[in-house]
Amino acid sequence: MRDALRLGLTLVAAEQQDWITLVQFVAFVNDPVGERSQGMLHRRLQRALAHAREVLGEAAYQRAWTTGTQLQVPDIVELAERLAQMPISPPCPGLTPRELEMLALVAQGHPDRRVARLLDISPGTASKHAGNLLGKLGLHNRVELARWAIEHGLAGETRPTPPL
Repeated sequence: MRDALRLGLTLVAAEQQDWITLVQFVAFVNDPVGERSQGMLHRRLQRALAHAREVLGEAAYQRAWTTGTQLQVPDIVELAERLAQMPISPPCPGLTPRELEMLALVAQGHPDRRVARLLDISPGTASKHAGNLLGKLGLHNRVELARWAIEHGLAGETRPTPPL
């Protein structure tokens, strides 16, 4: 249960960019990330925790960690309830509907030529969309793009919008 609690709450805190709460949740379960975790969600948590350290700075990070180690279950429930009240930000700000379609198709493993046929666009346009997605999301290749889409729940079936 502690592992599920840590993963669930920390990933929500990371999505909300509530870095202090993220660090406190991890410290609460007293499991330094990375000692035994190798799955995709654990790696995502490692990245979020490293980002929290960078954003907060070492002193604030250590204060949050110390506070987290001293929390009790009612404190965690209160933090979780506060976190649940925060509005959820969209997972893909700035992406066009066409880029979202492209993202889903890339995550499903379709190469540019197939995407072009499915979306009724040229292969060059499909390639351009893929390049735009990489740039907007700060990713380096299609594998990272597919992983990002899966992690954000955007890899499901897509129905291409008809051309105007």
